[in-house]
Amino acid sequence: MKKTTHILLLLLITIGSSFAQEHKNKKLDDTKPATLWGIGAYYDFQNGGFAIDVRAKIPVYDKICISPRISFYPPFNNINEIYGGADVDYNFMKYKFLSPYVYIGGYYDNWINSSDFQNPKAKRNSVMPERGVGVVFDVKCLHPYVEYRYDPHWEEGSIGIGLLFNFKCMFNSESRKVKSCPHF
Repeated sequence: MKKTTHILLLLLITIGSSFAQEHKNKKLDDTKPATLWGIGAYYDFQNGGFAIDVRAKIPVYDKICISPRISFYPPFNNINEIYGGADVDYNFMKYKFLSPYVYIGGYYDNWINSSDFQNPKAKRNSVMPERGVGVVFDVKCLHPYVEYRYDPHWEEGSIGIGLLFNFKCMFNSESRKVKSCPHF
């Protein structure tokens, strides 16, 4: 499990730093969407479990983002697992401060306590598809979100809430000092 976690964290850091490198010696254009970094919590309706989530939302083309993420269902749940992968998000037209989106994604699932279950689909390691919808609330530097995720393999849904941070808005790119955010 530790090896998988380290590989997935390394993947997130590599993706994030590759996008940061392209802006290293350039003044950032404030009209270009920034990469958002965030944390969240999920509730799985089928198994009644709670998860913590770490993610990024990386704009790649017009209304399309790639969202790598890692989720962990701790051992106090019936299902103890860690999974990571990425979504391809399609962002609809922004309405006031709301940014709705849909996504499809694929995930590597490491079901830690799968041997506790008699279901023939219960495997320690597998690849899972997911799809869903969400809304990001754009509030300057902070971007709270609500998301519904659906796993067709297990026919289970989960709902999540979280907070994405726009570090481009929070830090001055030239001096690398913290900007004062008008919302605090």
